[in-house]
Amino acid sequence: MNLKSIIATAVITGIVTIVTGMLLFKIQDREPELLYSVEESVPFEGQKETIAIHRYIINNNGDDAVKNVVADIKIEGAQFKQHKIQADGSLPVKEIFEPTHYRVEIESLNPSEKVNISLLVSGAGDSIRPTVSVRGDGIRGQLVKEKKDTFIDSNLIIALISAYAGIGAFLLYSKRYRKVVLALSRTIFSGRKLPIGEDQKHVIGSLFAIKGDVNEATTYLRKEASCAYWSEADLIGAKAVASDDENIKNKYVTLLKDLLTYANMAEESIAIIHYNIARILTSKGDTEATQEHLDNARKIDNEMVKKRLEVDPLFAKNTPNKKINPTG
Repeated sequence: MNLKSIIATAVITGIVTIVTGMLLFKIQDREPELLYSVEESVPFEGQKETIAIHRYIINNNGDDAVKNVVADIKIEGAQFKQHKIQADGSLPVKEIFEPTHYRVEIESLNPSEKVNISLLVSGAGDSIRPTVSVRGDGIRGQLVKEKKDTFIDSNLIIALISAYAGIGAFLLYSKRYRKVVLALSRTIFSGRKLPIGEDQKHVIGSLFAIKGDVNEATTYLRKEASCAYWSEADLIGAKAVASDDENIKNKYVTLLKDLLTYANMAEESIAIIHYNIARILTSKGDTEATQEHLDNARKIDNEMVKKRLEVDPLFAKNTPNKKINPTG
């Protein structure tokens, strides 16, 4: 048996093992499972108030519908300023919104359906932490971090490891996927998180809230469409450059710098954020700091920087007078 046949056998065996395990689990588990998770942004502690964005996700992870789902969120010593709920348009949802009490009622939550709730909270100190209760007919909601995965036994774990080992061997053998696998491995073993799973508009909105800019935070919180760090950095950079207010320019420079450390993002987005910081700084006449951020962007994606500098009128206007080096 040659290497290709061995790899093909391993892959097929792995797929069969995984499918069989999933079928057995589905047959044995036909109950509803009401779960909820809580995501809290890093709160901004101002002189008069503390602001944060809280996100709650309620979902039915089981195989039967949950009737009369109720999520009750209360807070003392603080207030809910804004709220937003995202759910399937056909899902019957009723909301009660008060300054210290938010309640959502769902007639029925089918398997794999979920509801996303975002709340902008304003208060003082530790009082900004709400209490949450989720329940349905005959079932109590379980916080995800408390969930016990008792259904996974040792045999299934061994089978999954074998299956993934076979798939991994196939990917490494293929020239087409080898680079992707190795790049992911370097990212994981270097301790960096993969730039997936984040709702980027909520991350940016959270950062605005931390900075005390409630209007900008609310704008991002209410956005229907998704957004990307690199495109939002371009928009923020353009707004700052167009402003004659030095304080606004400084505010956006600080925000973009903090976004680099606050958010988990791809290398290309990091380079574009550095480029936009350089744009704002050159509009202020800060040549030395401009060059520093251009160099940081160039180290990541020199080709991107080169192409942008060729079409960017801001640098074409300022380079001769300010002695910015567009080629590094």
